Amino acid sequence: MITAKVTRATTDREIILSWLTSKQSQHTQKQYTCTIRQFMEFSGKALACALLAFLLIRALLLVFLIFSVSLLMVVLMSSDYPN
Repeated sequence: MITAKVTRATTDREIILSWLTSKQSQHTQKQYTCTIRQFMEFSGKALACALLAFLLIRALLLVFLIFSVSLLMVVLMSSDYPN
């Protein structure tokens, strides 16, 4: 088994920056930076701790919340709801 280190980075930030700088397009770097920032805010965990099961559960809860708010808005805006 080969276990060579590809980078000297030891933190999520260092690993992400190392990977981002390997992208030649500045547009790609900006888009990936935005996506990574959203992911980190969404997961609330370090990359090493972001298990797929945790992320799926969190995503489902977010979808449920959005659906619930949307449904509430439909009910409140419907003509059947007393003003």
